[in-house]
Amino acid sequence: MESCDGDRSESVVASAYGAAMAVSANPAVAQHVTAVALEGGPGEEHELVRRTLRLAARTAPAPQYRRMSIEQREAVALARPGGATADEIAATLGVSAREAKRRMLEGLRATAGAPAQVR
Repeated sequence: MESCDGDRSESVVASAYGAAMAVSANPAVAQHVTAVALEGGPGEEHELVRRTLRLAARTAPAPQYRRMSIEQREAVALARPGGATADEIAATLGVSAREAKRRMLEGLRATAGAPAQVR
């Protein structure tokens, strides 16, 4: 979604910023990762939001994400505030759907303090 002058619409930028806030809980980090994600090139709104979520998860995650590995954070962030399905998460991360689900499960278990074993 771009306007005639090539700038992203305000609603797309607001969606990306909101996603970054959900993962980082830090306005400065959210602003920074949103700007970096915007520099990542054109794309649909969901692509911008996913880039922003991944950057926020890697840069400065909020306390609820800190007990997770980076891989788990990315998967959970894409699913929870990002609203992506397991197949969409897998495609974004370049892994199988099974691996995406494993990362989400282990990430959620890490935050709950439960053992992170998947059979």
